[in-house]
Order: sequence, then structure tokens, then C-alpha cells
Amino acid sequence: MSLDRYASAARSIAEELQQELRDDCFETLPLPTTVGTVIQALLTFQGQNRSDAIRLLGLPPAQRAAFLSKVDVETRFWLLAVATHLALQSVKLLEDVDNHLQPGGPYRAKLRSAAGVVIRQSTLSLDWWPFADLDED
Repeated sequence: MSLDRYASAARSIAEELQQELRDDCFETLPLPTTVGTVIQALLTFQGQNRSDAIRLLGLPPAQRAAFLSKVDVETRFWLLAVATHLALQSVKLLEDVDNHLQPGGPYRAKLRSAAGVVIRQSTLSLDWWPFADLDED
């Protein structure tokens, strides 16, 4: 069974979340200016707010808006940023599993394929807006 539909749906949710990050209310937020500081901020916020970010991924747009309206602007930004990152990582995972981890074949080859998926998942990419044009550390 292909996971392509799930990856496509996850990509759509990531795009919705990215669009919400374009809200004018975020323009005055003091955001980190380098890749390293953004990664640290994302990981810190994710560690402290993981359940809310994951919950956000499962909410339809109207419920997501209601949920986000209850938090301050900075928390809203970082919840959206972490949820976007998680959605994009999920797309990558679903695509990798679909492409590299189908049943069958020798177990050692499957182990190599699974290790490749793990390595690709551990790479934290910030090539998405609003972080795409940050300076390297």
C-alpha cells in the first residue's frame, strides 16, 4: 500500500501552516537571524510544547484558528513554526518509508535502507519560509 496520499496530505497541511506564518501580526516579532539560533529556538520550543504542536497538526483550519487564538502572538508563531517543521519532516518520513522500506528482500538490505531513512530524518532542514534566507552561523 502506497503512502503517497498521506505524504501529499501532510504537504498540504505544511503549506497551510506556512501560509499562516505569513500573518502580519508576526512582522514585529524579534526572530533569530541565523540558522543555528533558529534551530535552537525550534528545538527548545518543540521540547516544551510538543503536544500542542502535534495537536495543531490534527486540527482542521477552523479549530486550528480557535486553538491559536487562545495563545499570545509569539507562542502562536513558534507553534506554527514547529508544526510546519513536523509536517515537513513527516512528509519526508512518509516518502522515505514508501520509497525505501517496502516489505520483502534480505533483512540486511532492509536494515541498510532503514538506516538511510533514519539519517535523512535526523537532518534538520530549514529551507522553508520564513527561515529560508537566514545567515549561516
